[in-house]
Amino acid sequence: MKKKNYYFILVFLTLLFVPITSQSTTSKAFTQTGKCGKNAYWKFVPSSKKLFIWGTGAIDQTIEIDTNTLGPYKENSYVNIIIKEGITSIKMGTKTYGSSKNRGISVFQNIGWFPIKNLKCPDSLKTLSFGALYNQDIDNIYLGKNLSKIEDGAFYFCHLNNIYISSKNKHFIVKNHTIYTKDLRTLVCSKQPAKIKNLNFTIPNTVRTIRPLAFAHEASLKKVILPKNLRSIGGGAFFRCINLQNVNLTSKTKIKKLPDFDLRKYHIIRDNQLSLAYTSDSEEYPDLKYNANKDRNYFLGTFENCPLSSVTIPDQVVSLSSETFANGDDEFHVSPIGKIHFGKYFKGAINTRNIFEYSPNSCTLYSVQPNKITVAKENKKYCVKDNILYSKDQSILYYAGHAPLKKISKTKKVTISKKVHRIANGAFYDYYLYAADKGIKNVTLTFKGNIEYIGFMAFEYPSSLKKVVFEKNVNYVANHAFHSTTIREIICKGTMSHVQPYSIENSSIEYLKKYPKEMQEVITARKTHIAQFH
Repeated sequence: MKKKNYYFILVFLTLLFVPITSQSTTSKAFTQTGKCGKNAYWKFVPSSKKLFIWGTGAIDQTIEIDTNTLGPYKENSYVNIIIKEGITSIKMGTKTYGSSKNRGISVFQNIGWFPIKNLKCPDSLKTLSFGALYNQDIDNIYLGKNLSKIEDGAFYFCHLNNIYISSKNKHFIVKNHTIYTKDLRTLVCSKQPAKIKNLNFTIPNTVRTIRPLAFAHEASLKKVILPKNLRSIGGGAFFRCINLQNVNLTSKTKIKKLPDFDLRKYHIIRDNQLSLAYTSDSEEYPDLKYNANKDRNYFLGTFENCPLSSVTIPDQVVSLSSETFANGDDEFHVSPIGKIHFGKYFKGAINTRNIFEYSPNSCTLYSVQPNKITVAKENKKYCVKDNILYSKDQSILYYAGHAPLKKISKTKKVTISKKVHRIANGAFYDYYLYAADKGIKNVTLTFKGNIEYIGFMAFEYPSSLKKVVFEKNVNYVANHAFHSTTIREIICKGTMSHVQPYSIENSSIEYLKKYPKEMQEVITARKTHIAQFH
């Protein structure tokens, strides 16, 4: 009887604690394994926070760790990655969703919330491909003796404190957290520790080439001193160096291009976003059609989002792209360039495209928004007068700089010569005149001659302007010419024709007190649109 009772008690206790035991088992971290290449495999051991990779060939499939088994997030948690001999390359990762593949992510992108403490690469590793370490936080990386190829952008957007490379490596060397080719003629990439701020970085005089994306996203940089014999700066080399204020480019710097980095061949875009502001169903830009091949998010400008106090375009550089010095209106928006100087041979287009479209040969200056503009006297295409950029014969007004002359501060008047017949895209975009850091408001802008064309966004957000006066005729007002304008009076003393239906789209009509009768139809349409949505 006692044995029988004991048996029932034992069964009861077992049943009682089964749910608790099952729950602790499912919540307990367990070793995970998977495949990360055709012949490459991984194993993650949560107890030691170690990720082991072994096999042969390339790692090119994203490693997926089930973070639900890892417990709550803890500060100072990290993972160590040990790659065994046999692995020869690390490529951009892919993640399969059904029959489709998601590209553009690191193979280590989904290992959980852990930064990487140590990434140890074997001597068998020969290649680091573009995006191999994209968006990773790594404390230390150890590279082996047989690494012979580091592709452009292999370390792009990788936060890395220390780089170590075998002294036996015949191809690369590391100095001051920067990878160079062994002969010190090419700077491959620079990754400064997070603790470093306001860095003045001097590139060795032996360097002839700066590779694409070499300094991209380096927030530590304040000043870069280029070597005298530099011959090439790669696309996106200083992309989003958001604290970079000074680079010693001069008219005599012997480079011929300031190119962009093209992401299209990698099937990815910056920030994983397309410029969807102007799609077919856009309320703000219903007339503009989205073109993926011209999406600016596929291209990374050499000095994009860099708050340079002053920049000189070398004489041998004859054109710029829309992204070279672009200052995107997003979380990376920085202070506008203080001064830009165009060299004597510069002949590239300026402000010929709308602000959303990429152009390899047209500088979208109204995205750069420089305060002051100068042009070499010998330049045959452009000139500057009263801080306004014109064509050499002054028939086209390209862009008005934001630093005013003393007489504007006193009179609050800007008069444009009768020679001007065309107003380029974005010519007075965000026209904010300042003096002693105080904005000059209620300025009257007067055009003396016949105006054949007013371009896209020519008068968007001109916060210093109260009134625009056209003394003679205006022949064509492009769509969005007065988009989101805050001008209160538009006066045309001649006739105004060919006013496009979206010329004042998204404008605050309550600001506009006076306007030509020829604009009545688009004003009425705008009021109707506002009424429908309110």
